[in-house]
Amino acid sequence: LGEPVLEVYLAHQDSGLNESYARLQLPASHYVLRDALEKAQLEHADEILVGVMHCYAFPYLEQYLEDVKDLMLLNALAARLSEMEPWQKDTFEGLLLMEAEKQEPVALSRLYDLAANADKCVVLYAATNDRELGEFYAENDFLPELAEVPDSVMEILDYEKIGRKMRIGEGGVFLRHGSGYVT
Repeated sequence: LGEPVLEVYLAHQDSGLNESYARLQLPASHYVLRDALEKAQLEHADEILVGVMHCYAFPYLEQYLEDVKDLMLLNALAARLSEMEPWQKDTFEGLLLMEAEKQEPVALSRLYDLAANADKCVVLYAATNDRELGEFYAENDFLPELAEVPDSVMEILDYEKIGRKMRIGEGGVFLRHGSGYVT
């Protein structure tokens, strides 16, 4: 198992503060999960209350993990996230930002799907705003209509408008920490 991604506590959904509970870091092995469930005196999956205490490498993820009922899926998500390369972490953040634009709650199963598909996206670190994105597309021949345009005309193009049009058309997003563009 990889580096810890989450720290969670487990308790019975109807328990008070003085009842049995367990704290653990995810991803965790099957045996560690079983021990935690036993310590929290949880016999059935529908009894569980999972509280996320800390998201180590993905602090923005905590807001999406408020009503978790499936510990095994949460552990699988943590395992997938712990295996990611840095660029995949960026594409996962981008996918999550795209999903958040829908302004609907993001289910745990959807978070897992996004993590599983993070390697299918592209992150462009050279573009941190619409102008830089427009310049990248224009200068790297991604816009066939500009192939024959002389350099003197290229200098006066509105790259910000080009970038915005491309971003909206692709459904891409800029990362929150200003380090690139994900599509």
